[in-house]
Amino acid sequence: MKILGIGNAIIDVICRVDENFITDNNLTKGTMKLIFDESEFQKIIIQPYN
Repeated sequence: MKILGIGNAIIDVICRVDENFITDNNLTKGTMKLIFDESEFQKIIIQPYN
């Protein structure tokens, strides 16, 4: 038997953020956001913590 797997790993990143972070990044509480590339990830994750 041969097995081939194609796809992306789904990795959860859970962070505590304030309301401003949610608003500033156009996020919606209670939902998830799929990040499709490295630049999108860097934009959202590398922000100073207030």
